[in-house]
Amino acid sequence: MSPMLSGPVASWRSLDPATIQRHQLLNLIFLFAVGKLLLNLPITWLETGLIVGFAIAVDHLLIYLKARRLDFFSYSAVNTALGVAFLLRAVEFEIYLIVVVLALAQKHWLRIDGRHFFNPSNVAVVAGLMLFPYATYTTPEQWGGQWWLGAAMTVLGLFITYRVGRVLIPLVFTAAYLALTYTFITHNTTEILFTLVSGSFLLFIYFMLTDPRSTPDHPGYQILYAVAIATLTTVLEPTFGARDITMFLALFIVSMFVPLMRIGQARRAHAWRYVLGGVAVGVAAVAFSPLNTLNQLPTTSAVQVEAQAPDAASDEVALPSEPIAWNGRPDWYQTRWEDPHAVSAPLTPQPRDHGFTRISGVLDLLTPRVRRRHIGMDYTYHGPISAGDINHDGKLDLALGVLGRGLTILINRGEGSLFAATEQLFETVPKGNVDQIALADFDGDSHLDLLISFNPYEDPTAPPNRLYRFDPASRTFVLAKMFPHPVRATLGGDALIDINGDRILDPYIALAHDWHKADKPPSSYMRSDGVANQFWISGNGDWRERKTEYFPQPFEEHAGMTAMFTDLNGDGRPDFLLGNDLQPDLSYFMGADGIFALIPRRDIEYNSLTSMGYMGIDADNDGALEIWENSISLDVLTLRTRYGEYLSAEVDDDLFTPIVRNQDLLSHDCTQLRPGLHRDLCLELQTFRRAVRTGDRALCDQVVNQEERNRCRYLVDNPAYSLAHPEKFKQDVERFPRKVKKNILLKLAPDGRYLDVLGNDNAALTGWSWAAFPFDLDNNGFQDLFITTGMAISAGNAVSALLMNHSTPGHPSLVNQARLYGVDFLDEDRGVIAADLDGDGDGDLVINNLYTPPIHLEGRFGGDAVVVELRSQRGNYYGIGSRVELRTNRGIQVREMAVGGVWDSMQPQVLHFGLAEGEKIDSLTVRWPYGESTTHEIEPNRHYVIYD
Repeated sequence: MSPMLSGPVASWRSLDPATIQRHQLLNLIFLFAVGKLLLNLPITWLETGLIVGFAIAVDHLLIYLKARRLDFFSYSAVNTALGVAFLLRAVEFEIYLIVVVLALAQKHWLRIDGRHFFNPSNVAVVAGLMLFPYATYTTPEQWGGQWWLGAAMTVLGLFITYRVGRVLIPLVFTAAYLALTYTFITHNTTEILFTLVSGSFLLFIYFMLTDPRSTPDHPGYQILYAVAIATLTTVLEPTFGARDITMFLALFIVSMFVPLMRIGQARRAHAWRYVLGGVAVGVAAVAFSPLNTLNQLPTTSAVQVEAQAPDAASDEVALPSEPIAWNGRPDWYQTRWEDPHAVSAPLTPQPRDHGFTRISGVLDLLTPRVRRRHIGMDYTYHGPISAGDINHDGKLDLALGVLGRGLTILINRGEGSLFAATEQLFETVPKGNVDQIALADFDGDSHLDLLISFNPYEDPTAPPNRLYRFDPASRTFVLAKMFPHPVRATLGGDALIDINGDRILDPYIALAHDWHKADKPPSSYMRSDGVANQFWISGNGDWRERKTEYFPQPFEEHAGMTAMFTDLNGDGRPDFLLGNDLQPDLSYFMGADGIFALIPRRDIEYNSLTSMGYMGIDADNDGALEIWENSISLDVLTLRTRYGEYLSAEVDDDLFTPIVRNQDLLSHDCTQLRPGLHRDLCLELQTFRRAVRTGDRALCDQVVNQEERNRCRYLVDNPAYSLAHPEKFKQDVERFPRKVKKNILLKLAPDGRYLDVLGNDNAALTGWSWAAFPFDLDNNGFQDLFITTGMAISAGNAVSALLMNHSTPGHPSLVNQARLYGVDFLDEDRGVIAADLDGDGDGDLVINNLYTPPIHLEGRFGGDAVVVELRSQRGNYYGIGSRVELRTNRGIQVREMAVGGVWDSMQPQVLHFGLAEGEKIDSLTVRWPYGESTTHEIEPNRHYVIYD
């Protein structure tokens, strides 16, 4: 990374430049081999080779254009290319090539007195992050903090820097940076000392900071140079809040002043002494001023709190209820029929308009009962919701899990008006927080059953997954089956399919994390400890776990997130998508033998890093499914600027963001907040952060949430994991597609590869995203996506997203217009249902929030639509696994009867097709799960139930 161009190197220990360059090249090759072979650097050998070859060609071309001769080999090109491969991650391969060109070009053309002053590798990294903020990032965690690697880097670094007369720079920078960190950032000496073996830090100080061609020669100016970079880095860290950019940016800024230092060297000026003195005085002044946030660390007594905060919902109003009316549409739920046929009822379309109206009702009374023990990763991932017609009246009902309240079932009176009916539907209502809910007919009797996954930490003796079958005689849900877990892990999601054609649904259960694991807790380690997902197959009146029979290529070191069965290639067989948190996603085609095989790595351009949703969707009405995947996707510019906004913002008691962000500086007085959720959140975060920063393990005992308490203890005992560890990011890019920090839409290209076509617009970056629910909300014939967002305990509030679809057939285009339509909520959203709840043909939304009551929005877009349901005697009753195509004069709309793929949100078995103005229907074709197809003539603005 320290490019050493041929020619004499002005230093006190000048040696043969070619010898030094070869020495440095061997260092970098060794480190790259370690990174690839042991640390799984997320860049392939081929990509690295292409970057290196391209850099060599470009640099030699520039040398020739400048000197009209080539009489040496430029090792600088190789060093620059390896620096880019080490530290920069780009969504598009072309970005690597662009930043390499910029870095090498400035080396030749941006010179003063014949010498460049910017480190080319650093220029490449900064250029990538600044010019392509939506498509680049760095992964400093990848290098970890193993002592042996730190020792190797230190030996190699000291040797090469001594040879080129730059050994003062890394030593002084380290001393200054650690001292400033202790003074302004943290008093945890263990964490500070661990920096000395942090791989990313050592790479920076020995192989980025010390380029002899872009650093001062004189020892005094080298000290000034190192102290200036350390000081600026310390200033930028709390301002921008991202160590993956601050050091690079500080080096870039200070490098601008290297020519002035060289002038001082030539004149033997000693201005550096006065500058250093000024810096020292400034540091001392700030250390004892209010700017030093450590002066505001709360005392131990200040964070003493009760183990349980008052229950905010203790005085809540009873939910309105009334007797359930049953079987209002018997013609929609026939169980015996002789011939294929269809029944229908009219929709009540409204004039075309736009936007939503918020509906008041029972959902407003579902206030979560949040207590301090809930403020941790073990409870804050889930707010599930599912929809289906429980009482057979032709209207969609809702089942929700609300934090601290457990299961709630709401019956739809009509026109979207809801009432509570949980007690009517159970002889004994199941207790406990709910992580997942699926309303589906598991046993083929036409009645919807309930698959409920309870939080495994509420009741240590309760199995987390239970199937409640609906009993028509008693009209209640009755416990029928338990699907036990091998460990107390939460779920990422469920997917349902009738895999063996026996008309009984088979659940695939994706296991995520055991959040209460004390050794290497998941939020620091991000692995599921190799716990296998489960695929429960029906047979002989029961279900048995048989995943490996259908998935013979298990890859279990992952945290399973959403799962979905979907027919990607249109061959009539279900394929399978499994998103995993940080670990490789698993994408399968089913073969003719009924066995799932991984899609080759080369056929998928890349996946999203944290995969909160992974599903098939026809986004552009070309008759073929694309693959949608959403992720935690904040662009680096937002990350860098938001800290400054948060630090200057007054505390809004209705928002988590200033509280959470300012906790990084421990500057809030939590007692100034009103009692309740925000004070609890503030105190819990402040206790945790102070314990970690001070290394006081006793403070961890005051953290109420069990997951956060375990993590606190682990980070105090193992400060290495508080900074970085390579096993957090086991991305084997030689076997699996690499993962990027953005939402993606993969479209099948003519060469058989799935390529991202979402682009770098605002649809690709929607913050901490959870559910992405597809529905044609504005009835223009293309499916939109509503995306829930937010993670208060980690990132503060985030604005929900609404990606409106402005595609043309074959050319997808999604644009985030949440603000335009008034749905840019700052609630902690989780699950969402988009469906026609009021029978007018356009989409309504019900958003289940974590800390606030659910939101009910009535769509006012109006327009024409067709709604389709399926009934089958030869397959599962609701036709799950079917593919339905609506052909019109504008293209082909494809929908699948699928359950899964959307975080905390289980789709109703109802398909909706919007119709644009002037769009005429030709036909509707159903390809049933057993392979046969039927074609139907239908009319707009009707709700069809089609029997096979």
